Amino acid sequence: MTRVANEAGIPIVCISLPTPFPIGPVNAFVLDTDPLVMIDAGPATQAAESALRAGLREHGIDIRRIEIILATHGHVDHVGLAGLIQDGSSAALRMHVADAWRLARPELGLDQARSFFRSIAATHGVPPEQVSRVEQMAADNWSMALPCEPGVPLADGEELIFAHGRLRVLHTPGHTPGSVCFWEETTGTLIAGDTVLRVATPNALLEPGGTPASDLETRPVGDSGPMSRYLNSLERLACLDVRRVFPGHGAAFDDAARVLERITRQHRRRTSRIAALLDQQADTAFGVAHRLFPGLKPEATLMAVNETIAGLMHLEADGAVCRSEGAQAQTLWMPRVHRQQECRTP
Repeated sequence: MTRVANEAGIPIVCISLPTPFPIGPVNAFVLDTDPLVMIDAGPATQAAESALRAGLREHGIDIRRIEIILATHGHVDHVGLAGLIQDGSSAALRMHVADAWRLARPELGLDQARSFFRSIAATHGVPPEQVSRVEQMAADNWSMALPCEPGVPLADGEELIFAHGRLRVLHTPGHTPGSVCFWEETTGTLIAGDTVLRVATPNALLEPGGTPASDLETRPVGDSGPMSRYLNSLERLACLDVRRVFPGHGAAFDDAARVLERITRQHRRRTSRIAALLDQQADTAFGVAHRLFPGLKPEATLMAVNETIAGLMHLEADGAVCRSEGAQAQTLWMPRVHRQQECRTP
């Protein structure tokens, strides 16, 4: 299924591509301008490739004419087919440098991801038997990204000038370290990737490359983690006069302010819930996650722990919680006011 946005600015063709993930189809956008641009490319599956080719044919677009691929972020459901498009067109792939590490050599990216997740599991209380299942899921995900060659990185504030208008690059980290949105100010149009979704609440995640495993213990001064970065990104977008959002998943929508407020409120509510759980007892991130998400399935454990750590880092930066070393060198989180003498200042 394809949709065309006939607006005063850059003409946008939306091609919906199937994914194997719970979020459902992902949107690939073609900017029908000069040069011809594709934003996001879907996962490297046969179903997504067939849908992409059919959508391009429906609108008379030859894949060989695509000159630029812009990626909103580096997750496989958004960039998996970028290598296919490059092979067919020699298009330049542009994305933020913080996410580009994933694509040039996916096998090295998978090794780095495995090491990163093992570090999180060992430090934050995840049982080893649950890690192996997550590692297999990670391998399955990485198999949906074809090797490709990222070109000149996108820079925050950069203007991309086309025949029918211009887009400004907005670095909006949080969902991934290198997430970006593309902003057409003249029409109030925001191509948002997974930073702003109406069909789901985007998660803020620790990821290799943007936040190395070592940062969980000795992160740079002033880095309060992906949740804080994501909330700052949402606040930045809320200051814009956004009149239409083209999200990474789901249909375009016009009530950007309401959606941004909902996402912000839900994340702040969750971090408050984490703080309340620690008021009841000090715990590992794994323990907090199981209390935060009752009925948590093993295959979802590491993702839940990851999101929980992001919330804990945000609370730590606000001075609400701290951490100390517990049994078996695992990180124990607690309210700062209750156990001040045991808190370690990073």
